[in-house]
Amino acid sequence: KNEIQDCGGNEKAPWNFEARLKWASRVQKPRMIASSTARVLEVLFQGLDGHCRDIDQQRKKTENDVHSKLATIRCLVKRGLDIIQQLRHYAGDFKSRKHYLHPEVLVKRSILQIAKRNSGICVRYDIEENLPTILADRRQLEFALVEVFNNSVAAMPAGGNLEIGVKRIFPSELQKRCGTHQYGCDYIVISIADNGHGISAKVQKRVFEPFYAYPVRNGKKGLGLAAVDGILSTHKGYIQLQSKLGKGTLIHIYLPVSSEPMRPNLINNTFKNKVR
Repeated sequence: KNEIQDCGGNEKAPWNFEARLKWASRVQKPRMIASSTARVLEVLFQGLDGHCRDIDQQRKKTENDVHSKLATIRCLVKRGLDIIQQLRHYAGDFKSRKHYLHPEVLVKRSILQIAKRNSGICVRYDIEENLPTILADRRQLEFALVEVFNNSVAAMPAGGNLEIGVKRIFPSELQKRCGTHQYGCDYIVISIADNGHGISAKVQKRVFEPFYAYPVRNGKKGLGLAAVDGILSTHKGYIQLQSKLGKGTLIHIYLPVSSEPMRPNLINNTFKNKVR
């Protein structure tokens, strides 16, 4: 009862899973909880999804009510699997397939995804030339970048400017910044700036906390930035956030460079001039 009240939950619903998980994350290792929880629920939802597909194939197409119910179930299952995926990202509980990637290609692929879905946002980017490669899982980092971009876009509901910069920084410059960087290692820093409504100092302290969503909206799980933090941790990188109410938000993503020399043929010229 005290656990639930401490999380702002309803004491009449002692098996409120989300409230109990919030409480547990304060007294145990959150990433361990997220990992074990996601693994159990993933099996459950995958089984439900499989049964829904089987039933859907066996039923006649004329049975609209059955198909409608199955569609609703599958929609809920998809949402559950999405939560599980983000929990596993947060926990760093996923198989990483790392390859040598060029930051320019990685960032531009993510920019195109955002630009296609948000015509009211003006996207500008400045990417330093001759950047070194990074050793990373492309899908995971693209997920993280798109999640950060989406948060910036959501802060500008009436439209606005999204400015993205990518450059290499050296140990001497890193010493001037706070963070958990590896001394003696160069980093690629991806900066994302928006001119949205900004984030208060109080909220900034909790934005990377799992299940913390602000503002509270239907369907918003509060796992996006927590998942980003988990992904970057597995890549020995980290994220920093600076924001002022009414002034916008600036986010820096740091990723260590690889020992692999830059290979010019990795640059995909088809991205040039597509986003302005």
